[in-house]
Amino acid sequence: MTFPIQIAVDQVKQIPNSLLETKFPEHFNNRRDEVGELVTALNKMNNSINNIIKNVNVKADTIMEENKLLYSTLMSASDGIISTDKNGNVSLVNTTAEKLLGWKEDEVLGKAFDEIFNIVDEKTREKCESPLKIVFNTKRTTELNYNILLISKKGTETPIEDSASPIRNSEGFIIGMILIFRDISEKKKKNEKIQYLSFHDQLTKLHNRRFFENALARMDIEENYPLGFIIADVNGLKLANDAFGHLVGDKLLQKAAYVMKKSCKTNDVIARIGGDEFAILLPKTNLRGAELLVEKMQKSTYFEKVGSINLSISFGCACKNTCSNKIANIFKKAEKNMYKQKLCESQNIKLNIINIIIDTMCEKFKGIEDYYLKISNLCEMVGKQLNLSDNDIEDLRTAALLHDIGNISLDENILNKPDKLTNLERFEIQHHPETGYHILNSVNNMAKVSEYVLDHHERWDGKGYPRGLKGDKIPIQSRIISIIDTYATLINEKPYRKAFTKEQTIEIIRKNSGTQFDPAIVQEFIKVLEQNNIH
Repeated sequence: MTFPIQIAVDQVKQIPNSLLETKFPEHFNNRRDEVGELVTALNKMNNSINNIIKNVNVKADTIMEENKLLYSTLMSASDGIISTDKNGNVSLVNTTAEKLLGWKEDEVLGKAFDEIFNIVDEKTREKCESPLKIVFNTKRTTELNYNILLISKKGTETPIEDSASPIRNSEGFIIGMILIFRDISEKKKKNEKIQYLSFHDQLTKLHNRRFFENALARMDIEENYPLGFIIADVNGLKLANDAFGHLVGDKLLQKAAYVMKKSCKTNDVIARIGGDEFAILLPKTNLRGAELLVEKMQKSTYFEKVGSINLSISFGCACKNTCSNKIANIFKKAEKNMYKQKLCESQNIKLNIINIIIDTMCEKFKGIEDYYLKISNLCEMVGKQLNLSDNDIEDLRTAALLHDIGNISLDENILNKPDKLTNLERFEIQHHPETGYHILNSVNNMAKVSEYVLDHHERWDGKGYPRGLKGDKIPIQSRIISIIDTYATLINEKPYRKAFTKEQTIEIIRKNSGTQFDPAIVQEFIKVLEQNNIH
């Protein structure tokens, strides 16, 4: 009886040592007495303990793997991560934090957090309060402001943003801090670029209207009085754009900006406030000072050109001397003075640009001057045949001379193309009457002429362009130019065909009488040709 019990006692003694492999002899398991029951119970207990130990080991392995994964995640994070214990000593530094701090993890573990995390205000250069101290004092998450620089072990400065939070145990007690921070160098560059673009004109690099209005509100204080105002406007810009393209216009604006920047002081505010309009704020500058600056800028414009076009700017100035003067009134006064000057100068500039256009066309298309002079003379003869007034004939002559002025904006390869035009090329050519209209309409006393130029490709049947006018709705000058322009085109050789004879040309015009051309004018035109023996 005691032998089986002794064996059972020995088995139980193995439990603290996790030695549960020894089994009772098989005949003990088959006994039907108290010893057999005891052995069965001990075997069950043995199996249960073994299962518990296996489950604990599995869970321990799982926890260990999870801890490894968590550690790897923290170390691999793109943000810098530092954690401390409850005394503020560093317990973890990830790879990104190592790079930004300039310290290795094994150098800082156990060190005081404030020894390795040195931050200063970017603007004031003053040392910032420790996030560790803030977290431990407030017991809350904290974030640093935007203008923070992290100074590394080697003295390298990096703009950062960060968030620091307390680490709490299951009872809610703070047992450390975790700090997450990141390098925001690229973010700051992008934000600065966005801010720059929001307050600057991209073309001229000057301030824009938004900045000007903010500056005006900020500078309208007594210590800046007298506060000088200058309004400036580039003369002939639209005409230059229409004739030579926006690239030339853009260069004129850039030249204007250069003149103003070169002439003004660093604390003056220069802004492009509209398409061709600029404004300048001059703190502590009286009216005479503003006028002298205008004279200086005017002299500078004499030396600035874009191609053959001279830079011309109209200026107007005014001054605010006291708080009682309203800014809006001062601004209007400067603008009014600018428009007075513009009235005197702008027309001369526009006429100069038109002369430049004509000269440019004569250089591009050799012999074109005689070509248009012949068209103009023939138009005059037809106008007299139709008993037009002297004024109407003079406008007709001018319109005939300038009817293709819109071609200045066309590529000469399109005009001289020997092959069939593409739809896009045809569209560009058909746009030249509108371009010519815009060029001429900008000049005083050329309003009627510009209308005749606009309509010289209209057709008697209403199928012309650009407006689709029909019959008598088309100005008579335009109808005359249409016939004679066609005649001149047909009897002259082109890159894509030989010249037609006079007889062939007259026959083509006759066939299109009543559809393309005014039939009454066609008859009078043919009479002029026959009476004057014109070829």
